[in-house]
Amino acid sequence: MKNNLFIFIAFATIFFSACGTRKIVKTNDNNKIEVVKILRDSVVITRVSEPIKDTVFISLQTNNRVIDSVVNERLKNLKTVKRSGTNSVKIVYDTIYKTVKIITSVEGTKDKETQTNLKSNLKFEEKKVENKETTKTKYPVWLYVAIVLVLVVLGLKIVKIML
Repeated sequence: MKNNLFIFIAFATIFFSACGTRKIVKTNDNNKIEVVKILRDSVVITRVSEPIKDTVFISLQTNNRVIDSVVNERLKNLKTVKRSGTNSVKIVYDTIYKTVKIITSVEGTKDKETQTNLKSNLKFEEKKVENKETTKTKYPVWLYVAIVLVLVVLGLKIVKIML
């Protein structure tokens, strides 16, 4: 009986040590880094307009006394002024000279315009390759089942010997 147990343990040891398989796992991590460099050239254009101050006279004299008196009577109260910031318009009727006087004042302006030219678009690519090699030992499922069975049989044999 001891002989059988020794043969069984020797056979199981050889059997279990011979059935291991090694699996070599290689992983490649390719990291790609892309760098884009953009150079921009910009130009600022400033347009300046000068202030405008203008006066316009419109004569309404017809050398006809009846028409002139009617025009004088209708327009004698014409006086208006409009302002927006520093800009203004003034309209006045002059009864002595029988003229409409229009005075305008427009301040100068500054317009800024930015023009951007895309000068170049350069691409740089960097590749980092990392190779990792790991070794994993993997046993088949039936081998685990066999180990459990051997342990159960050995346990039963030991229990029988002790009793």
